[in-house]
Amino acid sequence: MIMDDLHDEEELNKLLEMVIVQERPFTSSIPLIGGLIVRFRTAWNNIATRWYMLPILEQQNRVNQLLARSLQDIDARLIAQDREQSMAAQDLAQIVTQIKQMNALLTRIEQRLAALEEKTTNGT
Repeated sequence: MIMDDLHDEEELNKLLEMVIVQERPFTSSIPLIGGLIVRFRTAWNNIATRWYMLPILEQQNRVNQLLARSLQDIDARLIAQDREQSMAAQDLAQIVTQIKQMNALLTRIEQRLAALEEKTTNGT
């Protein structure tokens, strides 16, 4: 259980690190003219798509942040419920033990009462 919680926490932390989507710079592995290609693609992106993509990117980041906060809230509530369930299970175990003890005591009382009744009946 602890390892699962640790694994889940690590996964949640990884997710939180990826919440913000960022533009990636263009790269090129073509020798000699790679830098020129990168500059051209960057310039074209600035003219053709940046004005369109930035609002979408910002909207996606807001959605991601809301989802991440919701996941953190759900995680916190699940942890709290797990603690409450553990405490309830401990309480139940104590109650079961007490009921067994009371049943044993009741059995002894019934046996003593039966013995006294038998003594009274045989003695009179």
